[in-house]
Amino acid sequence: MIMVGAPVLLIIAGVTWNNSSSDQTLVPERFGNAQAVIQADKDGAGWTAGQVGSLINGQVVRVAGGEIGLEIGDQLRITAVGLPVGEMSGSGLFRLRSGHWPTADDQIMITKDLARRHNLRLGATVPGFSWHQASRTVDLHVVGIVALPEDDGSGPGGGADVVTGRSQLITTDDPSQVSFLVYRAAPVSYDEVRRLDLHGLDATSRYLVDHPELVPGQDKGDDQQDSSWIAFYVLVGGGLLFEAMLLAGPAFAISAARQRHTMGLIASNGALREQLRRQLLGQALLLGVLAGAIGAALGLVTGRYISVVYAWLTGSWAAPNALSWSPALVAFLGAAVAAVVAALLPARGVGKLDLVAVLRRRTTATRTRTFGPVVGSIVTAAGLAVALVLGFAGAPAMPPRYIMGACTAAAFIGAMLILPWLVTALGRGGRLPLSIRLAGRDIARQVGRSVPAMSAVLVASGMFAVMGIAIASDDHAQAEAYTPFTTMGQGTIQGPVEDMQTAANIIRGRHPDWRLTPHSSLGDPNYSGAEPTSTVALVPKGCTAQKAVIAETQADTDPDADSRCASGRSDYGEAVTVVPDAQIASLGLPDAAAHVLAGGGVVLVDPPLGLECGPQPCALSARRDYLTGNKVTLVGGLPKGDAYVPGKPVTLTAAVIGRADLSGPQLGWADSTIGWISADAATKADLPNSVVLWTVDAPHPITTAQEQAINEVVPSHAQLLVERGFQGQLASAGRVLLGIAGALVIVAALISTALSQVEARPDLATLTAVGAPPGLRRRFAAAQAAILVLVGIVAGQVVGITAGIAFAASNSRGDFGGGSGQLTIAVPWQLSVLLLVGAVLIAALLAVLGAWRSPSMTRRLG
Repeated sequence: MIMVGAPVLLIIAGVTWNNSSSDQTLVPERFGNAQAVIQADKDGAGWTAGQVGSLINGQVVRVAGGEIGLEIGDQLRITAVGLPVGEMSGSGLFRLRSGHWPTADDQIMITKDLARRHNLRLGATVPGFSWHQASRTVDLHVVGIVALPEDDGSGPGGGADVVTGRSQLITTDDPSQVSFLVYRAAPVSYDEVRRLDLHGLDATSRYLVDHPELVPGQDKGDDQQDSSWIAFYVLVGGGLLFEAMLLAGPAFAISAARQRHTMGLIASNGALREQLRRQLLGQALLLGVLAGAIGAALGLVTGRYISVVYAWLTGSWAAPNALSWSPALVAFLGAAVAAVVAALLPARGVGKLDLVAVLRRRTTATRTRTFGPVVGSIVTAAGLAVALVLGFAGAPAMPPRYIMGACTAAAFIGAMLILPWLVTALGRGGRLPLSIRLAGRDIARQVGRSVPAMSAVLVASGMFAVMGIAIASDDHAQAEAYTPFTTMGQGTIQGPVEDMQTAANIIRGRHPDWRLTPHSSLGDPNYSGAEPTSTVALVPKGCTAQKAVIAETQADTDPDADSRCASGRSDYGEAVTVVPDAQIASLGLPDAAAHVLAGGGVVLVDPPLGLECGPQPCALSARRDYLTGNKVTLVGGLPKGDAYVPGKPVTLTAAVIGRADLSGPQLGWADSTIGWISADAATKADLPNSVVLWTVDAPHPITTAQEQAINEVVPSHAQLLVERGFQGQLASAGRVLLGIAGALVIVAALISTALSQVEARPDLATLTAVGAPPGLRRRFAAAQAAILVLVGIVAGQVVGITAGIAFAASNSRGDFGGGSGQLTIAVPWQLSVLLLVGAVLIAALLAVLGAWRSPSMTRRLG
């Protein structure tokens, strides 16, 4: 029952947990106890609660989100939410964990995370001030620890660390952070929402979110995303149910074997073979229905409250997830079908009982038909061959991923058809130790129990190999393309200019021996989202400076803008980085390019760093688009009214290099750099530039603890990033895959071994009675589990590694939406060996522990 119910639990819990981002689930976090949330389209700060209340019936409460300054050692910028003190407890936006609700404007509540980071306790007094505006410092008293919704943009309080009644201390440059909550008994109708919209107020009604069918022309933009999630869950859910069927197969096989004598007695009294089969299938159906019902119920409960528990552990709060009744019904029916299918083979065997042998309690080994291994070998070889051909050569008509998926599934099925022959061959072990011979013969004698268990191991091991190779190959390709953004163990500060300066001052105060250097980029990188104060355009061939500036800055507003003259900065984020003369050597450029850069020229990288091109030609090319002879033209632009006025174009000598020519760190802009210019050359050419990052050079490598401590006190929009080399997914994802595959493998082996031990109790008692030592019985159990795991993993790895290589080759060519165009295949042999050795040893050890007790022996009298 566990083997059938557990996959149902996992499927339903996963589907229900995925509902945590649905509109219906987020209603309590977005609205609290309010019937509607209203925001101004343009200038939310210009509206008051009274003005909004004059347009809609009900109590209107203004909620301001933004930033507040707190003096906790340093002057820190903290995200806060403000509303009248008397409305906090009844708003429904917060959950009080300890302390009490504020009763005065100078009292605040803070989150558990903020209290932990800065060692704040209830009763503490913290000086507070307005971060962006000049204001005097006021004492704020901490009276409560509060949980707020997680920072998912769902509600007015999401992501804040402080709740205060002094809304005047909260400043923001984002009008959308000013909200108005409408409290009343009746829901806000669609007509009221439309009426508010006429006044420039964007209202979201709680009732309409729960009943989207009442909104005419409701957006269906998420249908594609929903269908992709459905496809994902169908794939994962189908795989789990198939694995459950394989795991449950041995249990039904041994159950049928234990009922053979009873079935024989029933058949000897006139029961038809069809009746015997129906009895066993009926038992399987009942078991599947019970397991599916219990698994679905537990899955709904687990998935509904997993977000609540996680939020409680992290100090925030979340509403229970919406229940997924339709997937639960499908999984419930799938569990019943999986149980019945798992019992088909044992039921078929019951229908072929040899009554004489059964009533005399004799068991004969199952004969393996020749066509099974032959057909299995052909199907496996053909499936893998086609997958390899498609992986390395591609498919001209249908997308290869579909054909390769079908071929891989066929290869796994073919390998499972070969297993009965392998199992039978194990029973003919020659001069092996006695315990191994006994284990092999028992496995061969019970093909109906052994083959499903080995198949479960094969599938788990094979899928582990396929996914491991996919992740390892992707990591290897990214590692080859990775360019460090600064020296290993050193850091950069990135963020808005003002915040980077503040962060640099904080770091200087804490670490006076660290060297901090600002670095610039041509133009304004527009990090903060405000209007750029300047721009610099690379002038494409065939374009004038005027057209280049217009195309760069007014492509969306000027009908005369020529997209061919845009340098692509807004699309690709590339920039020409200004390099201090003293740091030119640290870029690791070729000697000729470094000479051009030091001489006042420009070095361009082709294609730009961070631009994924795949096997097709890059959309942006320095040689093709900008280079005329060995010269490029740049032009600066400054805003004038609603347009940018180009400055005087400047033509500089240029050197073009490839990505492979770089051997040094790229000063933090490795993901968005098209080239470099020296600081002296930028100044002489009068090209506007702005600070885009600071480098942080410490006398020793910056530790993770130091990095975390600094990021806790710098402004929230600035961040210290320390170069620690390429961090791939294989380390973390490999552990997860190894754990899942190892658990499935060990469970399958132990189920089969435990069932075998139960069935073999009389034989084990006989061995003990004739003087066999206890170690033989334990070695027998260990050998049985080890053989099941070893054969299943090896067969699965052969199929999985071959299929994984095919998928990795196809992905390198870009068949799955990415790829660099260069063949990249990496096989994580260490993980495969670890799975093989670890699973064999663990399964054998657990089997020994399970067989530690001596069997009970009954003395016969008479």
